[in-house]
Amino acid sequence: MTITSGAVLSAGSHFLATNSGGYSGTVGPDQSYTSGFANDGGIAIARADDVLIDQVGMSAGSAFREGLHLAPLPSDTNQSYERRSDGSIFNGLDTQDNLSDFRLVTPSNPQNSRSGEPTPTPTPTPTPTPVGSPSPSPTATPTVTPTPTPTVTPTPLPSPSPTPSPTPSPSPSPAPNTSLVISQIFGGGGNSGSPLHNDFIEIFNRGSEAIDLSGWSIQYAGATNPSWSLTPLGNVVLAPGKYYLIQEASGGVNGASLPNADVIGSINMAATAGKVALVRNTTPLSGLCPSDTAIVDLVGYGSSASCFRGSAPTLAPSNSNGVSRGNAGCSDTVDNRADFTVGPPAPRNTSSPVNPCQSANTTSMPQSTGSLWWPQVVRFWVQLVITAIII
Repeated sequence: MTITSGAVLSAGSHFLATNSGGYSGTVGPDQSYTSGFANDGGIAIARADDVLIDQVGMSAGSAFREGLHLAPLPSDTNQSYERRSDGSIFNGLDTQDNLSDFRLVTPSNPQNSRSGEPTPTPTPTPTPTPVGSPSPSPTATPTVTPTPTPTVTPTPLPSPSPTPSPTPSPSPSPAPNTSLVISQIFGGGGNSGSPLHNDFIEIFNRGSEAIDLSGWSIQYAGATNPSWSLTPLGNVVLAPGKYYLIQEASGGVNGASLPNADVIGSINMAATAGKVALVRNTTPLSGLCPSDTAIVDLVGYGSSASCFRGSAPTLAPSNSNGVSRGNAGCSDTVDNRADFTVGPPAPRNTSSPVNPCQSANTTSMPQSTGSLWWPQVVRFWVQLVITAIII
């Protein structure tokens, strides 16, 4: 469906697109479409140049999704996935992870661009001011001498009991920081033609707060393998802009030693395709593409990887090349294909120089909005998101 030319959506407003042949709700659409989509499909908002602005998927096979996908809708009943509130904006939560950002709502709650507008109140008809009749002249009243009133002794009032001060409720714990990312993967260690003796995974703190890695793990599975192996991370607090190096197994005798690893595991990684997950616990993942909420970051590398974030896995590395996150680890559009490039491995550890990211959690957007007029929507365009899926 192409949004009608000239449509402008005010900040904080919704836009409702409905199927012209199957929608029966009472909230009218802003625009209709004719083709439907399946309960396990996916949808996206795209600009006129096909750059995706937001995407939501309801299965591992969906072409559109951000982070971990939602589960397929269980049936064709009055229900929908709706974006959660971020605490200040209704439908405003956007962590770029579908599973975290959406909840299942029954019944569905469609909203259009006119939702929330106040109903006009009719202006009341003014009441005419009555014209008063002339009052007759009063008749003089004789003066009466009052009888003295006896003095009353006041009854003492009881002293009020003091009101106890209320005990303040504890503030909820803040949401865990998710600015830690997988920044480099190399699985050709020791193989023929490898420049390094061991496989390795590098993680990076691209945020602005230190993160305690105690109880976390890095996990690996083959490209089409549902079984995962893990390496527990050490009891270390990773400062902003710092790297953390995990050394894994070797496939042979070739290559130089890695820099001093921050932790050493024994996972034998494939050189050309696989899956790596950073997990906030040490419980092994399970399945071809797990949707565990403890997953902090996930990278599928090589074209055959069965699980990845965004549009596609990274391009395939080799015995001599790894995959690295752009901008020395700072780039994060939640799309493995866009965020990673193939090149010679260059492992970094906690002793490497600090690399502060200037604008973590932000994404620059070209000034093109398809049929929308840029000057009117520049303030909210980067927050234009899918707020509900109703099937």
